[in-house]
Amino acid sequence: MNPRDVYNTWCNRTDLTDSERAELAQIATDELAITKAFGAKLHFGTAGLRGIMGLGPNCLNRFTIAWATAGIAEWLIETNNAGGTVVISTDSRLNHKEFARTTASVLASYGFTVLLWDSPTATPILSWSVRHFHAVAGIMITASHNPRDYNGYKAYDANGCQLLSEDANIVTRHADAYFDGKALSFDDDFDALVASGKVRLLHDELADYLAIIKSTVRPLQTDPQTPLSIGYTPLHGVGGLPVRQVLEDAGMTVHIVENQFAPDGHFPTIATPNPELPVAFDGLFALAATTDCDILIATDPDSDRIGVAAKDANGVWQLITGNQLGALLIDYLAEVRGVKEGDTIITTTVTSQFSKALAHYHGFELKETFTGFKYIGNAINATIANPARTYVFGFEESYGYLYGDHARDKDAIVTAYLVAAMAQHDKARGLSLIDRLYSLYDKVGAFSDVLINLVFDPIPGQEPISDTIMKRLRQTPPETIADIPVSIKIDYITGIRSLPKENVIQYQLMNGSVVCLRPSGTEPKMKCYISARSDSLQAAEALSTQIADAFHHFVTQLKEDASS
Repeated sequence: MNPRDVYNTWCNRTDLTDSERAELAQIATDELAITKAFGAKLHFGTAGLRGIMGLGPNCLNRFTIAWATAGIAEWLIETNNAGGTVVISTDSRLNHKEFARTTASVLASYGFTVLLWDSPTATPILSWSVRHFHAVAGIMITASHNPRDYNGYKAYDANGCQLLSEDANIVTRHADAYFDGKALSFDDDFDALVASGKVRLLHDELADYLAIIKSTVRPLQTDPQTPLSIGYTPLHGVGGLPVRQVLEDAGMTVHIVENQFAPDGHFPTIATPNPELPVAFDGLFALAATTDCDILIATDPDSDRIGVAAKDANGVWQLITGNQLGALLIDYLAEVRGVKEGDTIITTTVTSQFSKALAHYHGFELKETFTGFKYIGNAINATIANPARTYVFGFEESYGYLYGDHARDKDAIVTAYLVAAMAQHDKARGLSLIDRLYSLYDKVGAFSDVLINLVFDPIPGQEPISDTIMKRLRQTPPETIADIPVSIKIDYITGIRSLPKENVIQYQLMNGSVVCLRPSGTEPKMKCYISARSDSLQAAEALSTQIADAFHHFVTQLKEDASS
């Protein structure tokens, strides 16, 4: 069917609300809008669903949510988990309540017991609660750090990990049948489901999670009497209350960006609530101008990612990158916790060589896996199962960290406490986090990391441009990058070092620099990771820029060739 035919089919549905009919009528003559919403369908990948909210099979709405949930239910039944418990939560995004209730109603109709957090709750709390309640699965309604018009749907297995490919493929097989027109009926009387006990609401259980977070980090808080002042923003997300509580309970002073504290899916002060972006700190920098803050912390809407800033020796605020924060935490854990034989740090193939060098410097075992915390979560399970290994810390360069084994997804709440404890420890010795960072260069050398994002306009019915580029790179790989010879090419699509097959290519250059290329699993874009090392930070930054410019030009040319 062409997009217009699919649109007309939706217009003829008998279960539309008046507002939904009005929404469809508004685009009746807009062929581009119809093509975008009805010319393709959302794909259920290992990260679930993520898309712009609106009507149509290529958008997030109550219908696509129901179809995906039916896929989840049938996957659980197929894998012998019928009748088990499923936990559901949401962040603060628009339509979160409707999407959560639809999800709960579908699962209840399939005979599952549903535990639903009755107010917006962080992604790591969802992961923890799956484990805490011995559930067979979990579902988080969130678009993480995407712009305000997005929402998403993340699925978790019984370990609290996001689904790996094998399970996601089963969900896709079942969900696609509904995306393609298979009828789905379910009891959507949510209040009746609650009254019957098929759906149970959660709220007070948050105290159990917070108790675990406090007990996890408190043994590392070596200087609790040293006053620490923190500027914090949850960027209109759900991290505000739990982050402030754990920090204040630890004796720290927390200054809030007041106009960003309340959960609000409209994100009135920031279009893209992503702590990886400097704009996310605008409110914090304004706050710091009127308060005496030692560090600044921002968490994203579902509170699984965290950004941090600290002052340098000149009193100037410096944003700490995801790679740098990972290195700082490795160093801090080695200092206050110590390193024992078998202690293991888990990170990804695209993480900076900086963190990897520092892990080896301190004597940690280093385990690499693919990007996406689902892989780190499963690597945590494997490490814990090995009596010769002790899991210590897991992180990825995209501002995601987990200390403790209470969850299997990144946790900005526990990380906020851990970062604050580190800053407090350093302050007691007259140092800042930036001082600690520069001391690491003396230990393992200076590293500079650059991330290039290539964004594509998806063309319905055609292969993603990113896939085309990856094919061409495999056919004709570059022999040099920035005139530096490529010494080793690693193609993870073949399966390397017992890792599953993944669409990732890494180039190791003759001078020790590394370039890694990975298509996004949730968005129409490709990420290029560059990590360069030199004797000084200035030289490393110059080298990384040189490599990034050359590789960006190379890949852009491939993109143009693929589009022509």
